[in-house]
Amino acid sequence: MKKLCLFYSLLCLIFVSCQKDDQKASLPDETQTLQLEAFQPVPTVPETEAIPEYGYILRVNAGLYEFEPDTDAQTDVTKWIDSIPLGERVEVLAPARRATFHGDKSVNDFVKVRRDTGKDVKEGYVFALQLAIGSSLAVVTNEKANIFRAPNTLDVTSNILAYKTVLGYYPDTEKDKFVEFKAYDPVRRGYYSNYIQTSSLSTKESDIQASILLQTAQALDAKEAIRREFLLNAALSDYPDSFFATEIRELLYPGSTTSPAAVTAANVPSPSIQTMTSSEQFLYINDNNVNVRETPTGSVLNQLSRGDEVTISEETVTSYTINNQTSKWYHITEPLEGWVFGAFLQKDFPSNGQ
Repeated sequence: MKKLCLFYSLLCLIFVSCQKDDQKASLPDETQTLQLEAFQPVPTVPETEAIPEYGYILRVNAGLYEFEPDTDAQTDVTKWIDSIPLGERVEVLAPARRATFHGDKSVNDFVKVRRDTGKDVKEGYVFALQLAIGSSLAVVTNEKANIFRAPNTLDVTSNILAYKTVLGYYPDTEKDKFVEFKAYDPVRRGYYSNYIQTSSLSTKESDIQASILLQTAQALDAKEAIRREFLLNAALSDYPDSFFATEIRELLYPGSTTSPAAVTAANVPSPSIQTMTSSEQFLYINDNNVNVRETPTGSVLNQLSRGDEVTISEETVTSYTINNQTSKWYHITEPLEGWVFGAFLQKDFPSNGQ
């Protein structure tokens, strides 16, 4: 009996010991658990595809360049590879970098872009000043478009953006009828940025495209008369309702009021023309059969001859280019009243050689 009790006690001890071992084995290893959690795979978030950034070219025949050599240093020198038209939209590929312009060895900021002509795709660099990134296009339709330092009338500067300048403006910055812009002024041949009044601009596609064709045509020299005439005809036929139709018609048919273009644009209103008191008082006509017009873009009233003296009262604020001659229009009061293009006027009596 004593042996039996001893055996039973031994069995109970073994049973209890096994239970403790099982409990110990079932307890979690805290260190191991933390390590496992640390190495759990993180759910992958799909990368959003970057939205391409675009900009507009602000100058007629802007250059597209590559660098020789291309070491990402400002001593890298540009090499011309192509021209880009005014108003073309290009994709921006990289932020601006400094490099040396081959023309005058000056150091400038250049932006890498891609242009798709529909025929081929080219990549290269353009002057940062000639590119309005993230903008929309507009054109100046005011004869006196003042530039402002801030969107406030009191912050007006002494600079005026030339009539028909195509510019990049930023709609998100519009405030109190002012908006930020970036532009190349083709008359003053300078780059400008700051604020301009929205009342000085047109965002109509027909006005923008007509001005682009007009400026491109006027930039051509006499050797390219065929191209010039084609571009002007395209501007008038494709955009007959544009703000610049009257000026384009005058370039194609100087002095004519019965041309096919005049009939096409007969119902197009003439742009408002701002004038100021002229600093000139008496001038002479320097050619024969010079037209005197009702307005600078109006019908012909009469003609004057070489050597006729005229009395001046007003002149236009803006200069115009007609047949590769750039001048203002002058309002004369004697010997008759009307407007004469300044290229046909001079201060001294014309000699035989003039």
